[in-house]
This record gives sequence, C-alpha cells and structure tokens, in this order.
Amino acid sequence: LERVLEHDRSAAEDVRLFTMPGMLHCVGGPGPSVVDWLSVVERWHDTGVAPEEVVAGWPDRDGGRPSCAWPKVARFGGGDADLPTSWSCR
Repeated sequence: LERVLEHDRSAAEDVRLFTMPGMLHCVGGPGPSVVDWLSVVERWHDTGVAPEEVVAGWPDRDGGRPSCAWPKVARFGGGDADLPTSWSCR
C-alpha cells in the first residue's frame, strides 16, 4: 500500500488494506477469516465513507475480531478475546 500511495497520494481515497492475523493464505487458520467483503464494498460505495475496520469471524464458531485498515492494528483491551468489543483499532 505504501508504494501505491507513493505513486498516487489520491489513492488513499480509493484503497484500503486489511490484514487478517492468523488467517492462512486464502482461508482458514486459527484467526478469524470470514468477512462479507461485498457488503463492505457496497456500503463504501453507497455512503462514500471508506471502512476503517471490518469484523472478521470464524466459519465454524461464533465471535469475531476487528480487522483494521492499515496502518492501524487491532489491540486487545481485555475481556473475551472472541468478542469484537474486546478489541480496538489503533
């Protein structure tokens, strides 16, 4: 993302990078890996407000964690680690 922005600073209005800690290459792994990306992009398009975080869940259990738009990262604040409210993007 840094190289894109070095080339075109206005891309910051059109591009977001979300890392998914614990997710394997395409899906699965110990981290949450399920996000309804189509809804995220549609909401961005409809409102003009770029997403700063999305909640990722697991395919086989309840709960989730936020995935933050780079350069922010999710920081655990205490409580149940499987609840998105126990995390914040900073």
